[in-house]
Amino acid sequence: MPPKLKCRRPVRLVQEQGTSTGVLLLDPVYLDQASHQQSSSSNRIPYGFAVGVFRV
Repeated sequence: MPPKLKCRRPVRLVQEQGTSTGVLLLDPVYLDQASHQQSSSSNRIPYGFAVGVFRV
């Protein structure tokens, strides 16, 4: 099963002027040891996260 997208609790966006609140959506990115094959979760190497920042 592919990993599920995670939403972080609301945070203060420091790059905005004034007071703005936003959420971060995080999706883990993995390197597969065996390319072009269906990988089980035990063969996946964490590489980083794809992050989306949304103002709410």
